[in-house]
Amino acid sequence: MIINVPDIYTKYSTLYNKDRGMAIIIRHSEKYENFPDGDTGLDIDLTPKGVDLARVIGSTFFKDRDFTVFSSPVKRCVDTAKYIFEGANQNPSIIRTSMLGEPGPYVVHPEKCQKLFMELGTRRLVRQFISGQKFECMRTLEEGSLLLLKYIMKMIVPGKTVIFISHDAILMPFFAYLTNSSLEGEWIEYMDGGIIYGNMNSYFVYFKGREMEVKV
Repeated sequence: MIINVPDIYTKYSTLYNKDRGMAIIIRHSEKYENFPDGDTGLDIDLTPKGVDLARVIGSTFFKDRDFTVFSSPVKRCVDTAKYIFEGANQNPSIIRTSMLGEPGPYVVHPEKCQKLFMELGTRRLVRQFISGQKFECMRTLEEGSLLLLKYIMKMIVPGKTVIFISHDAILMPFFAYLTNSSLEGEWIEYMDGGIIYGNMNSYFVYFKGREMEVKV
């Protein structure tokens, strides 16, 4: 089985030093794509490839690092965290938070939004949201993004890596906002994402080749 590791982890290794706080904000690992009509997919499992990918990333990039993991409470995110720890040969607790999913920083009326996602599909809804369309069941792009950013920034500690595991429907608008880009033609694949790094004086975001200062 060929395991392709996203470039973000090589960038992380380049940026890492013991005086710098680092947050890696990623999508969960590969999941099964098909589930019954009307099923929300919340309990869907990772594929064997998804399990291996999380383990390889844990063993290659985090084995000798002091790191903490925050995860969406959704099973595929929690399982991703579990296998990263397994690969790194560590077994600390996984911190589950609704800021990263169910409902996340953007959704304020979950039931209404669930129907909307099922009607439009994730990619179409996210593209419309990034482009500026407003939905009654959601905060604005700026409101939700700042909510998540402030949460992440509070968890960053100099010399430690914090991993945040979430979903494409949350991370796409988040990084679109941080990089001031529509991200047209781009998408966050499994285990991919971005990095927020820096010290007490200044922080920066890295996402798919874009790098700019973060201002809260």
